[in-house]
Formats: sequence, structure tokens, C-alpha cells
Amino acid sequence: MRLDWAVEGDSLRCTMSAPTAGWVQVGFNTVRAQHLANMIIGWVDDDGPHVVDRFAVDPPVIQPDLELGGRSDAKLVSGDESNGRTTVQFTIPLDSGDPYDLVLSPGQQIYLILSYGADDDLSRPSVVRTAVPIQL
Repeated sequence: MRLDWAVEGDSLRCTMSAPTAGWVQVGFNTVRAQHLANMIIGWVDDDGPHVVDRFAVDPPVIQPDLELGGRSDAKLVSGDESNGRTTVQFTIPLDSGDPYDLVLSPGQQIYLILSYGADDDLSRPSVVRTAVPIQL
């Protein structure tokens, strides 16, 4: 899986891509764990690309922020499924004010929780999942 990101003003633009015809997901956390991470999941189906802002309450339970009383702050930019890869681009605010989103700042050390699924069924477990430390 690949994730490219750039800080653009008060937003973070991300492009996530994986060798799958299923969903792709990135989580943002201060620790190397999915638990309590801000998770963004994207997929492409017959209706086009989608992105949902979620929160890892108690993995494997990852709920949409809206169901927890928060806001959906991830904004879809584009999505494509071709040549055996799913690619989804989105933006999120660095500080949304939503209690289910991690406040981000340039230079901050965080963990990216990267995962993807074999198909578009969001309830199925990931095929691959890893955590990568980065500096924004």
C-alpha cells in the first residue's frame, strides 16, 4: 500500500493506493495502534468513489464519526479503480474540532495505520495492515 500526503494550508491532502479492487484505509494516531485512531476509508464501486471518516472505538469496531456524534470531515477529491489498484484521494482538516479526529500539525510525529481489503465489503477484515511512523 502507498500513501502520499501534503500539508496544504489548514488541510492535509492524502492519496492512498493499494493492489486491490477493494477498500483502502489510513488511520492517524499518536501510538502504533489502531485503537482510538482517526480512520479514513475509501473505495470505488459502480456508484463511483467514496470516502468515510471513521474512528476506531475498539477494533475491530470502527464506526463512522457521524454514528458517534461527530462530523464527517474527510472530503473526497477523486477515486479510481484500474489495473488492479484502488486509489482514493481526500482532504482532512489539520484541526477539525471533532473529538474523533486527531489534531495534526506540520513536524508532528504520528503513526499511519495502513490497511486494505479484498473487496468493497467494509465489514470484512483487512488483507494487509501495518503501522508506519512518520513526521508530518
